[in-house]
Amino acid sequence: MDECEVHRHPRLAKVWQRRGCPLRVPAAGEDGKFAVFGALDYATGRLVCQTAEHKDGAAFVAFLDHLAAAFPDGPLVVVLDNVGYHKGRRAKDWWMAQQDRVRPLWLPAYAPELNLIERVWRHLKDKLSCHRWWADLPAREVAAAALLSRTEARFHQPDPGGIALVQNFVRLLRACFKTHPQPGSRLEGEPRMARHDKGTGGQHSSPG
Repeated sequence: MDECEVHRHPRLAKVWQRRGCPLRVPAAGEDGKFAVFGALDYATGRLVCQTAEHKDGAAFVAFLDHLAAAFPDGPLVVVLDNVGYHKGRRAKDWWMAQQDRVRPLWLPAYAPELNLIERVWRHLKDKLSCHRWWADLPAREVAAAALLSRTEARFHQPDPGGIALVQNFVRLLRACFKTHPQPGSRLEGEPRMARHDKGTGGQHSSPG
């Protein structure tokens, strides 16, 4: 299991674009964010996720309750990193109360590559945040929950393997909001390629 933050401001990366037509990405206003807690069942590819206002001990314990309810039968081993609130007082009380069924497996420090759900967070941010600015942060939270609820991640199975969205992403968002894509977004996925410089102020662009 792990957690990540999703920001209102766009995530910058390389994309396809027509030569001589630099891509401009709006990034106006004050940034906002929310937290996503998630756990990945390595055997089946099932994701269990929950959003929260902040990453802290209270939200972590709330997610552990959600996770235990999602897997009600048999022993449960939770693989996670060593961030402070994973071992704080609230968390310790929860681990002790659930020690007969749920056990933590602590990863080595500074080794995020050992936690496979990190790849899911990258997939989430590529889909929702890459060169896309959202004026409505609650709508972004709804979209994140909808995307993750329809995502499977299998890294130990040759066919099919990797991360798969079980529903077309554009149709998924339209089904969530029943609206057209936001102006300036890349929902339609037109081919572009650019390298962006964060130092360009309110808009980010690149040479052709």
